[in-house]
Amino acid sequence: MEEEKRLPAIVLDDIVNIAESEESKLMISGSVSNVADGEKVVIEIGTQQFESTVTEGKFNQAIDTAL
Repeated sequence: MEEEKRLPAIVLDDIVNIAESEESKLMISGSVSNVADGEKVVIEIGTQQFESTVTEGKFNQAIDTAL
């Protein structure tokens, strides 16, 4: 079976506003299917990569907003 990945909106309106950008971290979360617990997913933003672990089909990672 092929893996499926879903990344919901990072913020409610899909735009990081000034107030949100002034937070020190932004939580990125998503879901996957056909991926075992404990496997890693890589979140790529621009040229930076962040690794998160899958638990019960979900993952999340706090990203430094100073990117």
